Amino acid sequence: MKKAQIMTQICIGFHKSTRIEFPILEYRPFRTFAADQSSKLFIQFYGGVDIPYDVELVENLDFKLRGLQNLWYIGFQTRF
Repeated sequence: MKKAQIMTQICIGFHKSTRIEFPILEYRPFRTFAADQSSKLFIQFYGGVDIPYDVELVENLDFKLRGLQNLWYIGFQTRF
């Protein structure tokens, strides 16, 4: 029986990115006030894209970097 040989390559890289978010649906049902504080509820569905650029190797280990792709995402947040 032969042992499987696993080759792993470690590459340390750096990139910058621009994140653009778009609110899809927002809901603010109430807002209350007291003498010394206020309270509100905020619900939001959002989507966006993370656009990477300026890719560079930090540690060159004879490794060729692939081009990065845009990352699309959706999310949900609540605040009180």
